[in-house]
Amino acid sequence: MFLMKPEAIRFFEEMSNYELVDTYYTARSALFNDIMMYMTVLFAFLSVSYLVAEKLSNFQSVALTGLYTVFISYVAFGVIDSQTGVATVVWVLTGDDIFFSLYITGGILVSAWILSVVLFIQARKGGDT
Repeated sequence: MFLMKPEAIRFFEEMSNYELVDTYYTARSALFNDIMMYMTVLFAFLSVSYLVAEKLSNFQSVALTGLYTVFISYVAFGVIDSQTGVATVVWVLTGDDIFFSLYITGGILVSAWILSVVLFIQARKGGDT
């Protein structure tokens, strides 16, 4: 298991089953909220790309893409952090190591970001979106 310090693992292991299940549902709720925030920002950027990217100046395009990248990175780190909490509780409760899913989620989030920026660039060129 990675990303967890030994004292954090001891903290989870000292919880009762009720506390662990409650922590699991709290972390899962935070994960779903973070995913919805990611999707909201992603589709807002895609909408801007499709509707107005061609009309933006170079400065506006760079500024918009930069702000989008910073904010979406912040949200993506929140998703990974929430998923780490869920994976840790699952590991303590069941012994199942689901930390590999962090790599899958990270890959999906980065792929979505790359594709959205490519779509923005294509829309700026007036290409087929």
